[in-house]
Amino acid sequence: ILSLYFSQIFSSDGIFLDLRSHHFNQEQSSLKWHPSPFWTKLNENFRLGLLKVYEGFYLENDELYYQGMEEIGLLKKEFSSEEKRELGDLFRVQFGEALTKEMAFKIDHFKDSIIGMSNLMLNKKVKISQDFLYLGIYLVTLYSVLDELGETHPVKDIYLTIVTGK
Repeated sequence: ILSLYFSQIFSSDGIFLDLRSHHFNQEQSSLKWHPSPFWTKLNENFRLGLLKVYEGFYLENDELYYQGMEEIGLLKKEFSSEEKRELGDLFRVQFGEALTKEMAFKIDHFKDSIIGMSNLMLNKKVKISQDFLYLGIYLVTLYSVLDELGETHPVKDIYLTIVTGK
């Protein structure tokens, strides 16, 4: 399911947003996905910025990470280095410990990190685009299905597999 999540973000064709469990069936050794018609096509600049956020995070490249955050509208150019770092660190919480170990997806963790980010963004008067709202819906459905499964996942490895095609 994480492979599907990342693969869709890498595609400029659009994203089927609903990853909830009732859209999947286990058929022998394969997981079959039956997407709902609930989809969107992200603004290309937003999508490319989001890819920079992921690449910067998983490859531990702060310059790329912050550039991507600016491109998706989470950071303003006029923010001080300290303000950028504060929001960047808060956004990193969303990724959990995915850099160093397998990650369990908990909807409560997602909710708490979104509330923290939202409060800071409101204080800094950051306006988010509708693309960010669609991303939020996409993430909620991802967290929902993975929390339901109750397993841990090697998120960084899955991301790198999608990036390299290996």
